[in-house]
Amino acid sequence: MGEEIIEFCRANRTGYQYPRLIKFRDSLPMIATGKIFKRELR
Repeated sequence: MGEEIIEFCRANRTGYQYPRLIKFRDSLPMIATGKIFKRELR
């Protein structure tokens, strides 16, 4: 699935715009207010 997404983006975007790595997660880390905890994702 991830490879298909990368290939689609590679065909339709320039070199610096497509993702190099795609990770699928079951859930995203959240802070107490319900926002996504972006530092944890990195």
